[in-house]
Amino acid sequence: MPLSTSKLVHDAVEKTYRQCDVDGNGVDVSELHVALLLLYDKINARLPVHIAVPTHDGVRELLKRHDLNGNGHLEFDEFYSCCKEMLDGGEEGRVTETIPFLVVRQLVVKLAFLPLAAWGIKKSLVEGGGFEGANRVPDSVLVLTLEAAIRLAQIGMHAMAER
Repeated sequence: MPLSTSKLVHDAVEKTYRQCDVDGNGVDVSELHVALLLLYDKINARLPVHIAVPTHDGVRELLKRHDLNGNGHLEFDEFYSCCKEMLDGGEEGRVTETIPFLVVRQLVVKLAFLPLAAWGIKKSLVEGGGFEGANRVPDSVLVLTLEAAIRLAQIGMHAMAER
């Protein structure tokens, strides 16, 4: 049974829809973006990683894809279909864009890749460069430094893309 068909998810989606459809005529692109911010905030509050909310252009694409009647707003069924796609890939099988995939990818980076990279950096500093003091640097400090560097690079790439 896909996660998106559970009563818990349905109720959360319904509550979010009611919160965001402020004018009662369906969720427009701005309301959809707010809805996604709320949903992602609820998800991120329970995770050891942070997954980014789609960009406004990404939200526009979601709205276009799920606005079956073309009125520029998502009625509840269309909104629920949009959320289901984000959870299980929908009919088009967009698995690499789903929230569970993004969470697992972030967990792999945080719990496997970054510690391994930190270990490799420390080892190469000690063995290759003769920097014995690297052994005194806690692995957690190197992991946090790498994580911050990756985040800064993402912010920089995002800023460059907006120019």
